[in-house]
Amino acid sequence: MAARKMITKDGKTLQVALSLARDRIKSVSFSGDFYLYPEESIRELEKSLEGITTSETEYQIATRLMIAIRKAETDMAGVTCHEMAKVVKKAIDDAEGGF
Repeated sequence: MAARKMITKDGKTLQVALSLARDRIKSVSFSGDFYLYPEESIRELEKSLEGITTSETEYQIATRLMIAIRKAETDMAGVTCHEMAKVVKKAIDDAEGGF
């Protein structure tokens, strides 16, 4: 399990915890003091990343998150898909021993 935390450009806390299996994201969990409506749509964002390869770029991860947000008809405040992708990619690097 790897975790990474960051402060968004809006000053909100964003944290991700993820586990990897065979160069893929097995599970991912977002938390922090940002806002999503409806709140349960966070699970749709998390599910959109489960099973992806760890070699996906930050841009590819952000695109997956944007698609999930549109499908779930989610409103976000205090965080962007690009910030979420950035923290996911850093957590992947940490889990794989990168710097």
